[in-house]
This record gives sequence, C-alpha cells and structure tokens, in this order.
Amino acid sequence: MTNYEKFNSVTIWHGTDLWGIYYDGIEILNKKNFDKALEIFNKLIDEAYLSDFIIKGKKKYSDFEKFWAPRSIGNRGICYTFKNNYEDAIRDFSTVLDIDPRNIKTLHNRAHANLITSNLKKAIRDLSKIIKTIDSVKLNDPLIKYLIKSYLKRSAAYKEVGEIDKSLNDLKRYKFLFEKLNSWQSIDNLSK
Repeated sequence: MTNYEKFNSVTIWHGTDLWGIYYDGIEILNKKNFDKALEIFNKLIDEAYLSDFIIKGKKKYSDFEKFWAPRSIGNRGICYTFKNNYEDAIRDFSTVLDIDPRNIKTLHNRAHANLITSNLKKAIRDLSKIIKTIDSVKLNDPLIKYLIKSYLKRSAAYKEVGEIDKSLNDLKRYKFLFEKLNSWQSIDNLSK
C-alpha cells in the first residue's frame, strides 16, 4: 500500500471526507461556537463509526481508530469543557487516553477539568504523569508549555490538599522554567 493509499484509508471513509468535517469543527470551535462544534464533532464520531468504539471500550485499536478518536473525541471533550460539562469532558478525555496514554494535550485537558471539579488527586496524578513524561523536553519543543503549566497547576492542587512543601517546590520549578523560557525566547527573537 502506498503512503497515499494509507492516508486515504484513514481520511476517506465510506465516501465521506472526514478531514472536511474535522476542519469545520475546528473552525467553529475556534470561533467559540461550542454548541455547533459539538454537533460537528458528534457527526464526525458518527460518520467514522466511533460511537460503537466508545461504548465497547476495546483494548486493541485499528490505525483508523487511533487516528480519528483523539481528533474527534478529544475535541468534543474540549467543547464540553467550555460548556462546563466536565463529567462528559473527562469521559471523552479518558477515552482518548485509553488509546494513547501518553497524549500530553489530552492528559493536560483532563487534569484541567479535574482541577475545576475539585478532583485534586486525579488532577495531581495526570499532571505528575505529564511532568514525568516530558520533564527533559528542550525549550524549543512545543510541549514545553504543557510542562510549565503542569508545574503551576500541580502546585495549586498540592496547596489545596495541604501539601505545602510540594506546592512550593512545584512553584519554584515553574518559575525557573518560565524565566528560562522567556530568556531563551528573547535571545531567539534577537537572532531573527
């Protein structure tokens, strides 16, 4: 199978252009029309037959499912978060993490929803996983923002559960990384 055929096998499904639906959803999400974006992501989930997949809770996933589930279900979770429907958001983020447990963006989104709903231990667990996974990331890596935010959010969660020393340590790490990133970006901008 050529790369083009592989690409089409996950983007054209029963004659439906899933990319078209996906980008419509992203455009509407970026315009903050969350009801319409939810409608579009639900359509994508239906068109790609991912609703059955969500219900089944499979343990082995096809390339098709691995490709589309984070894009459709994850973005639907973001819509739910903006609509303050945290229970459904957490469920969607957890579904994506069942497929890809190292999906940093989704871990961060689930941790955020757990913080908002005061599920602090679950938030700390997700934030710790992010920190452990990407703690050695370079400053020019796009994941650096998740690492820096994770230290700050985990610091707040530790404070809320009374673990002040851990909170202060995370706050120091956040400050160090934040200052280092800003210093690096200033130097990088001078060279442009």
